Amino acid sequence: MNKVQQYLWYLVIAVAAFTTVWYTLFYMVEYPGSVLHELGGDAIKNYYTYVTHALYGDGFWFTGMNYPYGEHIVYVDGLPMLSLPLTYIREVIPITIADATAVLNISLVVGFFLAVIYTYKSLTAFKVHPVVALVAACLIVVMSPQVNRVFGHYGLGYLCVIPMTFYFLIQYYRSSKLKYVIYLAVIYVLMSFAHPYFVAIIAIWSFLYSLGYYWIAKRRDKAAWLHIGKLMMVPLIAIVVFKGVMSQTDPLTDRPENPYGTLSACTTGTDIFTSDNSKIWIYLQQQEVLKEIGSVGAEGAAYTGIIIIVVLIVTVITGLVYFIRRKKGAAYYHTEVEKIWFFIAITVLLAGMGVPFVWKMDWLLDYLSAFRQFRSLGRFALIYYNIATVSGVALLYHWTRRVSAKNKIAGIAILLLVGGIWAWEAKGFADRRRERSMGGTYNYDYFTSKHEESWNEFLSDNGYDSTDFQAIMTIPFVSVGSEKIWLFRGDWGGFCIATRASYQLKLPMISSIMSRSSWGRTFKQIKNASGPFGGRPTLDDMKSEKDFLLLDYEDYEKNPDESFYLSLADSIGHFHQYTVYKLGFNKLTEALANARQRGLDVADSLSTGDTSLAMMDYYYGHFDDLYKGEHFAGTGAQKQIQARDSVIFKLGIADWDKSQEYEVSIWALVNDFDYKGPLLELRCYNEANTEIGYFEFYANGSVYDTEDFWFRISRYFKMPEETKDITITTKYSGPDVYYAFDELLIRAAADTIVSKDVEGKVLVNNHLVK
Repeated sequence: MNKVQQYLWYLVIAVAAFTTVWYTLFYMVEYPGSVLHELGGDAIKNYYTYVTHALYGDGFWFTGMNYPYGEHIVYVDGLPMLSLPLTYIREVIPITIADATAVLNISLVVGFFLAVIYTYKSLTAFKVHPVVALVAACLIVVMSPQVNRVFGHYGLGYLCVIPMTFYFLIQYYRSSKLKYVIYLAVIYVLMSFAHPYFVAIIAIWSFLYSLGYYWIAKRRDKAAWLHIGKLMMVPLIAIVVFKGVMSQTDPLTDRPENPYGTLSACTTGTDIFTSDNSKIWIYLQQQEVLKEIGSVGAEGAAYTGIIIIVVLIVTVITGLVYFIRRKKGAAYYHTEVEKIWFFIAITVLLAGMGVPFVWKMDWLLDYLSAFRQFRSLGRFALIYYNIATVSGVALLYHWTRRVSAKNKIAGIAILLLVGGIWAWEAKGFADRRRERSMGGTYNYDYFTSKHEESWNEFLSDNGYDSTDFQAIMTIPFVSVGSEKIWLFRGDWGGFCIATRASYQLKLPMISSIMSRSSWGRTFKQIKNASGPFGGRPTLDDMKSEKDFLLLDYEDYEKNPDESFYLSLADSIGHFHQYTVYKLGFNKLTEALANARQRGLDVADSLSTGDTSLAMMDYYYGHFDDLYKGEHFAGTGAQKQIQARDSVIFKLGIADWDKSQEYEVSIWALVNDFDYKGPLLELRCYNEANTEIGYFEFYANGSVYDTEDFWFRISRYFKMPEETKDITITTKYSGPDVYYAFDELLIRAAADTIVSKDVEGKVLVNNHLVK
């Protein structure tokens, strides 16, 4: 090609890439300043943290939730790569929410565009014909499981990063030029502040590349070691820069180091071979040929498309035949598709599947150091997807060239056939994603109250202003992300919708959804849901005595502890699925102090023991005659039973009033080094000893009070009328799940139980008040 032809071809490539992203993410391209992808889950939380920080925030600390403490912007997925620069730009140029939204969506669209370009470049580097490479690049990116990240998990939604990495590594493999190392270092330092997972991705990829370069490519001379050493500087630089910035901007030192769910989101066989966006697999499921197919939104999604799967299967079978016959693989591997890439793809896929940890070797996770922070191993399958699809196309193209050498029409026919099948399948992916993006303008209008009364207008109509309040309290209260405690009942709906009130009113929320949040601050926050007798350290830490704006979510059934707040609040009105209240700060602190004092006054009349103020049915088990080691109150506790499904308690309650709602609570001593906690099950049995009621309560999701690492696990429940006996069973999950149980209380929700032990320790409704 001459220069004019080259420029024309570059224009064709750019138009094809733009057309692909325009079709797939139509509304993001057409209306970038008015598209919000989801109104629930991580999507709304991530959008809220990003725009709130960009428009109102300052520095690395996000103050929009977890009030009064706030959280580091990285741990709330607030996209500091974009939000931090915008905090400085707005000091010079006024920025609106539409501007911040456009910056986000345009950056994701550009990432999609560049992903097509660099996938094309990788294919042509493997000597695939430019026309074939261009079509294949568009199909590969459209079907990438990473596209789903664009719709809410924004930090991981930059599709260009992995294709760029693959292309630069191909070029570095061939030339050892330092410039490719520099390119990679710049990319990953920047992207570490989009999402820290990118640091893990380049670390794993660089390590596997180095291992393959030494073992597969058999490069072991001095130049090879220099080659490997230069590349390993990329993850080192990214880690040093990221950790350096975090150490200077994050004052907290009690973040969890062993997060929940490392093996809960691994790639599975259905994730690799099927997809719910493919018309092929949808049809087979509809015909009941398959019961389950992979979800394109799954953390471990790795579906490469039926064509590439066939190519890879044929490649593996052919490779095994050559290996068994001990023949050279010139016909198996094209010279441009080096075996090192297959080694990386297969190894990272196995890692994404949780190998070897899922083979009852999860104890190896204890030796992964900082890599334990990356809980979703299935995400690393994104590397596999890119390498597998690009290499698969290269192999397929060169196979058809051999066919064409003998019969040109046959070779072209094969390309057209497989291209048609692939394009038909890819269209299903594109259509689903296009449809999903088209709902974004409605979501944006809803979040900004474009076509309805805003929160500021609602307060003004009722005689209030946002400045009358210091923060927003939500019922249900939500505290998610400390790994040790994931506190939410029902769903996150109330929290998610409250984000727009927080944004519009510029008021922080006490509730929070974060990651790796401080244990100590979480332990303080959850007490906000502990009823009248739990402590309120957050109130002591607040610097204002302004009132709270209390939002009671209408689609949620409140328990008595949550109803306590409503008894103190003044109704403002009903608005946007909430009953809205003003909760006085001084009124709340006074009510809490009075409730606890009433408990102490009753305790003063006791020498030791328990009493029921309403004279209702209750049971209080103190375990004083059991384990004499560490205990919460009294003189003993029940030591952990290391057996499966162990009944720790049984009580006959045939004469109890079954019309009452009851609360069961128990204190559990848990470890301070990982996310684990005990799971308890309360079962109700009738006269025939048949189970007629089941209630689950567990440390991670049912703890509303703590004293250091003693957790008060609780559950409100209503037993069936025919209940004769109840049992409590603990599920065994390992020796460190918990160490002891103490102070088991079952009481009527309308009653108040006061207990005093021999040392003068006072518990009211099983909350420690002295």
